[in-house]
Amino acid sequence: YLALGKLASLTLAKWQTMLSINTKNLPLHR
Repeated sequence: YLALGKLASLTLAKWQTMLSINTKNLPLHR
């Protein structure tokens, strides 16, 4: 279960970074 938690945290971090980069490149909401 600890491994799954680590993977989930890593995937969330990756998605957050990707979303941040996408928002910076394509300011749709702002």
